[in-house]
Amino acid sequence: MLFDRTFHHDEATQAFTTGRLLETGCYAYQPQDHHGPTLYYAAAAIQKAAGHNDTASLDGTLLRCTPLVFAVLALVFGFAALKRLTKSVIPGLVFALLLGTSPFFAFFATDFIQEVLLTCFLLMMFWAGTGYLHPGKKWKTGTWALFFGTATALAFATKETCLISFFAAGLAAAPFLVKHVTKDKLRARARDAVLAVLGFLIVSFVLYSDFGRDFHGVYNAFIAAPLSYLRRAVGNAATSVGADWHVHPWWQYFHWLHIRTPGLLPLFSLAALTALVTCRHATTTTSRAFRFTLAYALVTFAVYSLIPYKTPWCTVQLESALVLASVLGLASMADTRPACKWLLVILPAILLAGGNLPTLVQMNRAPDDTGNPCNYAAASPELKDLAATVTEALQFATNHEPAVIVALPNADEIGLSSFRWYTRDLERGKRIGYCNGLEDLVYLQNLGFCPTVLIIPENMDRLVQPLFPHLREKKLFYMRPPVPERNVRGVRVCALCATGTPGETGGTCGEADASPEVKELAATVADAIKSATGEGQNATTPFIAVGMPAADISPFPLYNKSHEDITGYWNGLDDLAKLQAAGFKPTVVIVPMEEGHLVQPIFPHLKHTKRFYVRPRIPERKVRGMRVRVFW
Repeated sequence: MLFDRTFHHDEATQAFTTGRLLETGCYAYQPQDHHGPTLYYAAAAIQKAAGHNDTASLDGTLLRCTPLVFAVLALVFGFAALKRLTKSVIPGLVFALLLGTSPFFAFFATDFIQEVLLTCFLLMMFWAGTGYLHPGKKWKTGTWALFFGTATALAFATKETCLISFFAAGLAAAPFLVKHVTKDKLRARARDAVLAVLGFLIVSFVLYSDFGRDFHGVYNAFIAAPLSYLRRAVGNAATSVGADWHVHPWWQYFHWLHIRTPGLLPLFSLAALTALVTCRHATTTTSRAFRFTLAYALVTFAVYSLIPYKTPWCTVQLESALVLASVLGLASMADTRPACKWLLVILPAILLAGGNLPTLVQMNRAPDDTGNPCNYAAASPELKDLAATVTEALQFATNHEPAVIVALPNADEIGLSSFRWYTRDLERGKRIGYCNGLEDLVYLQNLGFCPTVLIIPENMDRLVQPLFPHLREKKLFYMRPPVPERNVRGVRVCALCATGTPGETGGTCGEADASPEVKELAATVADAIKSATGEGQNATTPFIAVGMPAADISPFPLYNKSHEDITGYWNGLDDLAKLQAAGFKPTVVIVPMEEGHLVQPIFPHLKHTKRFYVRPRIPERKVRGMRVRVFW
């Protein structure tokens, strides 16, 4: 399923921004490589309603449901606008089916980025515009103008590329305004224009200023961000970190659409040409709306194609514009040529059956497929395995303060945010740290730091292992997958671990790893406690006495958590003898193997005994292992 794919670097970045908003209650707009606040406010509200109040507790599925909600709203706005224009539900249903199943729209509807929200608010503008031009009895033109200004502000507060859509819409509407709007009409509509502008300014100010707490965000939104994105658009496309990935030729959007939606461009071309021929003199509402959306789609496509910086998620705006213009073209042709009404259903049905639906099925079966252009600059699915390896190594570590060090330069280029997403709970416990390379590791080694896991570039392990000889287990993981068809080699890292999974051998800080017999030891203790009568014991006396420090018998305490409150750890047999002299009668006693023959004379009531390896023997490394004896 699409919801199961690996979190993209950009998704993780948006998720951490949402987490900070939940934790601090504040949002600060950053115009360089970040976008407006609507996604974060919406996601934070949904997460809070579900009981998630910080980054570590964020629910990834709920995050991806946020754009899905706005995807549904986008289809509703498009349906409502087309119903008002055509006086029929069929064009609206065709639009909703075509756009809702369009591969780019469907994929990014479950991607935690701003693109589908922008599509939603642009369609809300279209809906409000149709309502203003054709108001019903329920709402007057002033109300529709306010809706339009609000929708414009929401689009502006979502993503900076809305300016391209505003430009395209203004250019498409210019001929209509020049031909039909007179000075008298302008005076009559002045109040409505003021309402629309006020709605835009108030909503934009409120959102970008974090509800009046950060006025610098308003400056960034209206001045700094447009200048930054303009510099990127006019030729300096690689101004942001890793942006050179996104520089493509002018025809790239045609290529992406051809791969994922091969029938959309032919449908658009056929609908546009036939409608222009059959309806060139028509003055119906539908034909005028078609001419506007046709011009809007062409200008939008042209501007996006001319900008060197291109990404597949921007294709969502092109896809929605092409579908809207195609449906209105077929609807206007049906108005003027009633015999052609069947085309409004037949042609989209062919696109659905032959293109959209098979592609959706394929994407759901292989959500991480690197051959899918939607999985662009994606994180590798192996990140989940890397995060699981880190968590497991920490769980079974035998040192006192297990920790993870990530020493990866150029973190943004390799998509480190995706790894941070899968290990975010470790950041809350301050068990993971980040540094830039070998010099930092040498400094940490000189301080005597002993990490449990070290993540480094794959070609650095020979330099690092002499610094930390206890890190004996080596595993390789892709953080970004190789994509041969795009000549992308991928980014692979090396994880050096002090411990493996239970039962494997590796070691921490020179010690051997846990033996699988630790589980059997814990189970034996649990059975003894369960069957114990507790004769002669009082409520303050622990039932389990361990004649060694907890660190020495690790990871037994991990498996003994259910009895942690009735377990005591002492430094040796002498301490246990003192406890016996004080009248203490434990239910279970655990001591090193070499001291086992001395326990029963001290505690004669313990009739049963058994031996377990806490750490296994490793003959090839001349490790004798560690064995304990349990009495109950």
